[in-house]
Amino acid sequence: MIAVVVSRADYASEHIGEFLLSETEWSTPEDECRPDAEGGGIYYRTDGFELREFDALHLDIENAVEPFDDPDMLLFASRHSGDTGPLLTAHFTGNFGPAEFGGEDRTLARACPNAHARLLSAFDEHAPEAYEVGMECTHHGPSEVGVPSMFVELGSDDEQWGDPDAARAVARAILDLLPREPLIYVGDSARFPYGPKPLGEIHRYAIDIADYLVHRDVKMLVVACNSVEVSGLGDIAERARIPVVGVIDPGARTAVHTTRNGVIGLIGTEATVASGAYDRAVAATGAPVELHASACPVFVEHVERGDTTSDALRTAARGYLVPLIERGIDTLILGCTHYPLLSGLLQLELGPDVVLVSSAEETAKDVYAALLRAGLERDEAHAPAHEFLSTGDPEQFQRLAEIFLGPELLEVRAARAQPVGGGSWN
Repeated sequence: MIAVVVSRADYASEHIGEFLLSETEWSTPEDECRPDAEGGGIYYRTDGFELREFDALHLDIENAVEPFDDPDMLLFASRHSGDTGPLLTAHFTGNFGPAEFGGEDRTLARACPNAHARLLSAFDEHAPEAYEVGMECTHHGPSEVGVPSMFVELGSDDEQWGDPDAARAVARAILDLLPREPLIYVGDSARFPYGPKPLGEIHRYAIDIADYLVHRDVKMLVVACNSVEVSGLGDIAERARIPVVGVIDPGARTAVHTTRNGVIGLIGTEATVASGAYDRAVAATGAPVELHASACPVFVEHVERGDTTSDALRTAARGYLVPLIERGIDTLILGCTHYPLLSGLLQLELGPDVVLVSSAEETAKDVYAALLRAGLERDEAHAPAHEFLSTGDPEQFQRLAEIFLGPELLEVRAARAQPVGGGSWN
C-alpha cells in the first residue's frame, strides 16, 4: 500500500490532495484513536492507496508513517519553492551534512528509486505544456521515515501551486505508481545463469516458460532477459501469437539518444555479447556511433547471491570495464536485467561522466504502447493481483526480488520447471 501525506499548512499539498480524491473513488473510514490534526479522524482509502491529512508542515510531522496501516511506501504531496518556474519534481529525503531543515545530521531516509523513475515518467506524460519535469538532490528531512519515501512536488510559486491542471497532473502521476495490469512473473532461478549456456539450451528454456505463460492466458509476453531474447525472440513471438516485447531495442535506442561523443559501451552475459544483437539494434537506428562490448560472466552470480559491493566483485568489474574506458565511452548499456543493481559500483569504477543506460523505462513505454495499439489495456478500477513464481528456492528468490521489484512484492510461490515436452508446470 502507498501512503500519501497531505499537509493543511501547504496550499499546493491540499490542492494535490483534492485532485487525488476526485480522480478515483475512495472510502472514508474514521480513525478515532488519534486527533484530526495528526492524521486521525476521517481519512481516505482506495485500492493500493491510503491518504491522511495533517495540520503541520511535512518537515514538522513526527513519525508520519505511524497512522497508516502498514504501508510499503510513503509519499509527501508538497509544494516546491524556488526560482525554477513551472515545475513538477520529486526527491528523496535526509541530510548528507548538518540537518538545517528537519531530520538528523548525516542521516538519510530509505529511497524508492524504481517508484521515483516511474513517477518522473508519469510526470512527462501528464505535465501541462508550460511545465518542466525535474528531479532534485536530497536536501532536507525527515531522515527516518520507516519505509521508502519521497517528496512529490508542484512548483515553484503561488501561481503554480493554485494551477488546477498542474495539481491534477501530480495527482495522476501518483495514482500511476500503482500498476494497473496484473502480472505473472516467472523467475527461472533453478536453471540460472543463462549467460554461459549454449543459445539452443536457452531457447528451449524460453519456449518452455513462454508456453506455460500462454497456457495461463496472458495477453502479452515481456522477455525481461537479454540472453533469452537473443536466443530467439522471433520464435517465441511466432509460437505465442500474442504481442511480445523485448529489452534490447529499447536499450539500444536509449543509448543512441544519450551518447554525446558517439562512443557507446555494452556489458552483458557471454550469450548476449556473442550474439551481436546489440550491434544489430544500434546499427538499425542509423546513428553514426561506435559500440564496444565486454562480457561479464561473474556479475549475475554475484547479484543472485545478494552481493553488489564486495572487493572481489569490484576487482572483476574493473577488469571488464578498463577496455571500455580506454575506448573513450561516454555511455554504457547495462545489457542484462541483473546489472542495474550494480549501478553504484559500476559508476564508481567508470567515473561520473559515463551515463549508465538501463532499458527498463523504455521497455515499459513499449509495453504501454503495444497494449494501446492492440486495444488490450485493462479498464477495471480495482487493484490488480500479481503472481510471482520461482523454479528455485522461493524464499531466496523473494529476498532478491524485493530488491528488484520493491517491497510491495507479496509472496513468491514455487514452480517446478518441466523439460520441453515433459508435461505441464506446477
